Amino acid sequence: MSLRTSSAALAFAVLAGCGAPSPEPGGVTMECATGGAADLAPVCTVNEVKAMDEDAYLVIWHSDGGFRRVRYLAAEARVEVLDGAEQATEFVPEPDGSLAFAIAGDRYRLPADFVSGRADPQPTPQ
Repeated sequence: MSLRTSSAALAFAVLAGCGAPSPEPGGVTMECATGGAADLAPVCTVNEVKAMDEDAYLVIWHSDGGFRRVRYLAAEARVEVLDGAEQATEFVPEPDGSLAFAIAGDRYRLPADFVSGRADPQPTPQ
């Protein structure tokens, strides 16, 4: 009986930990419209990641916890999607220096600091 009780208590402890909220991702606030939202709003964040053995890439965090990994290609003024089968489309340079684009129905506006290369990469913990 005590084994059954111990197993049940352990299972509840593990499940309780699963519901804990994740910490907010760091980065710069950016405008996006995800999950069918009609208008762009400053609810996503983006940060540049530089691993020791890789080129720098961007991580765009959605407000629901989802994310996309992309690489900004300055010479072509476009974004390359690094995960999944979807491709970025609809590249529109904005007057403020930002770049608007879409991926699979979600829309984003990459801040000018990332387009111009002025953003500081965040090292990836090893």
